[in-house]
Amino acid sequence: MAGLLGDSWEDPRTQATLQLAAGLLGGGNFGQALGRGLEGYQGTMTAAKRQAMIDEEMTRRKQEREAEQAQLAAKQAEALRIEN
Repeated sequence: MAGLLGDSWEDPRTQATLQLAAGLLGGGNFGQALGRGLEGYQGTMTAAKRQAMIDEEMTRRKQEREAEQAQLAAKQAEALRIEN
């Protein structure tokens, strides 16, 4: 059971599993219900993967900015040291 659900209600695995269950319990014939459930599951997991990629890109850009700022600060410190 631990493999189906995530660590919290906000976890994408939990949300996707709940989407699948909601689709299955939504009524209609089994094929339609399964289709709705799988569509919800896949949509949730795709959105979670997309958000993870965005988060990784933002982290990478932040690290690049911080590295550039550190290099600039080092150059400025070296320039001040040379002047004195």
